[in-house]
Amino acid sequence: MHFNYFRFNTEQPAIRINLADSQYQIQKALDELGLKLVEGTLHISRTTFQFYSEEKFTENMVLQLNKALLKQNSIKQLCHSFGAKKIRQNDEEAPPFVKDEGFTAYAIIHEIDVVGPGFVLAEMEFVAKNDVDILFSDTDYQFFDELEAGPLRNAIAAYRSFGIQSREFQLAKLDYLITLPCTAGNCYFPDNSYHFYQLGKFYLADVCIDNPDFFSRKMDTGYEVFRDIPENGVILLTHNIILSGSALLHMESVTLPLEQLFSLVPLDRSQSKNSISAPLKAFSPTSVFDEADVCNVGQALLVLLKNAGNVEGFFDFGLPNALNRRYFPQSNVIAAAIQGLFTTQAAPPTTIILSHWHTDHINLALQVTGSWSLDWYVPGGFSTPTITKINGLIRTHGGALHLLLPGAAMPNFGVHLNIHKISTPGSSHPHANGIFAEMTLPTGNTIMLAGDCIYSAVFAAKNLPTYTYLQATHHGGCYSQTATTQNPAHIPAPNPAPAVSQVIYSYSTPNTHHHPSNVADHTHQGWGNTLHTPAAPALPAPPNVNGYALQ
Repeated sequence: MHFNYFRFNTEQPAIRINLADSQYQIQKALDELGLKLVEGTLHISRTTFQFYSEEKFTENMVLQLNKALLKQNSIKQLCHSFGAKKIRQNDEEAPPFVKDEGFTAYAIIHEIDVVGPGFVLAEMEFVAKNDVDILFSDTDYQFFDELEAGPLRNAIAAYRSFGIQSREFQLAKLDYLITLPCTAGNCYFPDNSYHFYQLGKFYLADVCIDNPDFFSRKMDTGYEVFRDIPENGVILLTHNIILSGSALLHMESVTLPLEQLFSLVPLDRSQSKNSISAPLKAFSPTSVFDEADVCNVGQALLVLLKNAGNVEGFFDFGLPNALNRRYFPQSNVIAAAIQGLFTTQAAPPTTIILSHWHTDHINLALQVTGSWSLDWYVPGGFSTPTITKINGLIRTHGGALHLLLPGAAMPNFGVHLNIHKISTPGSSHPHANGIFAEMTLPTGNTIMLAGDCIYSAVFAAKNLPTYTYLQATHHGGCYSQTATTQNPAHIPAPNPAPAVSQVIYSYSTPNTHHHPSNVADHTHQGWGNTLHTPAAPALPAPPNVNGYALQ
C-alpha cells in the first residue's frame, strides 16, 4: 500500500478554505481517474487530502489528478481566489495540488514495548496539526466572518469569548474534534533511544513518507489497513503505520494549548457542571448482579455485568488495538453482538465502568453506537485524540461522563458491586491511577475485576481479603509499576477452596506483548486453577460471544 498526501498550494490561512466541502468533489475526481484507492482511507481536510492506493502515484498521475480537478469550476475559482501566484497564472510547473513526501502531525504515544534487543515498538495516534492549530491561530481570526457555520465556527467563537479553560469552549471543541480524522498505529524503531517518551504527553511529529534517505533513522517497512468504521456519518480509521522509510523527528512535548484541548470534560445530560462531591448512582436500584461474564475479545478486556440474565452494564469496553487486531478477526462480530443488546433486551444496558483509557479497554465505543448514550464512570488524568472523540460522541448523543478523581466520592452501585479509584503519587501512568471493581454475588462468591490496575495499589485499597474469581490485571502481564518492584504477595489471595477459586487471563494468541507473562507469580500466590479467554466456551445468548460466566 502507498500513502499519498496532497496539499493545496496556497499562502492563505486554512480558515478561508475547506476542501471537504462537497462542491470540490475530490472523491469524484479520484474515481474518474480510475485510481485504486483503499476503501475508506480518503481523508479530506481544509487544505489537504490523503489516501492509500494499491499502486504507486507517479508524477504523471499527479498531473492527471490536477487536470481532472481543474475541470471543475469550483476548483478553478478556489485557485483564482486563494491559490499561489503561479497557480493563478496557470503555470503547470506549480500545480494547484502538490504531492508532499512528508507531513506534520500531533502524536501521542500510548505504549512502548521492547520487542527484542535494540528493537522498540511504539503505539501512537496522529491528528493533523493544521486541523488543530486552526482553533488557536490569531492570524485566522481576521477571517472569522468568512467561516462557514458549523462546529469549527462555534468552537472558535467559544474560545474567543470564554477562553480555553472555559466549559463553553471545552464542550464546543468536542463537537469539532469529533469531525476530524484520527489515525492510530504503531512504529518500529531500531534502537532504544526513544524511551524518553512520556505516556500521555503530546508531541509534534514530522513524518517523512517513502524516502529512506531523508532521515538517518529508518523504520521497518510495510502497511496494513485494519478497519474503517462509518457510524452516523463519522468515519473513524485505525491503521497500522509502518511506512517505508518513514521517520519521526522533532518529538518535542507539546504543552498548552494542546494539552488542554485533548482533555476530558465531565458531561451530564443537562450540560450543567457535573458534581462528584456526593455519591453517584447508576444501574437500576433493584440490580442484584448475580453474574459477571468475562468475554473473549482478544488482547483486550470486556466484562458483562448481569442481573437475572440481563446485561445491565460493562466493566471495560475493549477490543484489540492496532497492534493486535490482526490476531482477532472476530472484532466486528463482537461489536455487532454488543450493539444488539440495545435492541434485543427488554431493558438495555445503562452503564460503563472504565478501568483506564488505554485503547484495548475502550475500542468498542468506536463501533457500538448504543454506548454513546450511557452513563460512563471513568478515571481522569489521561487523554488522547481517540478518547476526545469518544468524549465527543458521548456529549452529542446524550450520554454522561463522570470523572472519578483521587479523593472523589465513589458511585453507589448497591451491595453487590463496588468500585475504587487508585492513585499513585509521582506516576501519571494509567495503570497506576485507574479503577477496579469488587463484586459479591448472591451465591457468596466474590470477584475482583482489576482491569490493568497495579496490584500494589489494589492491595492498599481493597476491602475483601480473598476472592473466588480474579481477573488477572494487565492480561496476566506486568502487575506493578516496574518489573523490579513486583511482589507476588501483592497479588490478591484466592478463596481458601482451591477447587472453586479461579483466575481469568484475558488475551489473544499470539499478541505483541507476550501476555500472559506472570502466570507463575499468580500460581505462587495460590491461583493454580486458570481460565484463558482464547479457549473460552460460548456464553448463553445474548450476546453470541465466547467467554466465562462467573456466578
